[in-house]
Amino acid sequence: MTGQTINSLGGTLFIIKRPPQEALATVYIRLKQEGQLERVWYSRPTSLLDVLQWAALPNNITYAGCFQKTGSDQVELCGIGWINEVTALGVGKYRGEVGMAFLREWQYDNIPLELCSMMIEDGFTHEGLDVVFGTTPVKNPAAIRFVKKIGFREVGTAPRFVSWKGEPCDALISCVTKEEWFGQRACPDSDMEAA
Repeated sequence: MTGQTINSLGGTLFIIKRPPQEALATVYIRLKQEGQLERVWYSRPTSLLDVLQWAALPNNITYAGCFQKTGSDQVELCGIGWINEVTALGVGKYRGEVGMAFLREWQYDNIPLELCSMMIEDGFTHEGLDVVFGTTPVKNPAAIRFVKKIGFREVGTAPRFVSWKGEPCDALISCVTKEEWFGQRACPDSDMEAA
């Protein structure tokens, strides 16, 4: 358990780095039941086995986003996140691509924003990442708004870089460096935070 924060819901939001396969499987099954799989793994259909094997790759960091009510022993899964294809940029410097998926019942009150922030901060603080980036389908306006709200800056648009509902789709390329990330948190009224 890492990165705890008290939330207005009367409990604690936290992340579990490299969670057990059972947690990943539970979230995958719930996302499938909610019809969200094609929005999460938009570039291709993905089976549960594919996700579990992908999560086990050494250059992928997975997280479970969780909530625990104050005074309760029960932990509820809110969603999953990842920093994948972590790649060296030089001595002690790394980059990775960020992604996440949250169950519908937890998509309110900035819960996804808080959990995703914990995941990114863990990547910068404990995994040696210097920059994280995203490739977001331009046809997913909710995801585009989320990218901006969390503080990533737009780098550009890559034509037909991803697929959306089985068709080639342009992708918004966005990123945030470690310095930008911690600078935004030190100065929450900065232009980047307001973007």
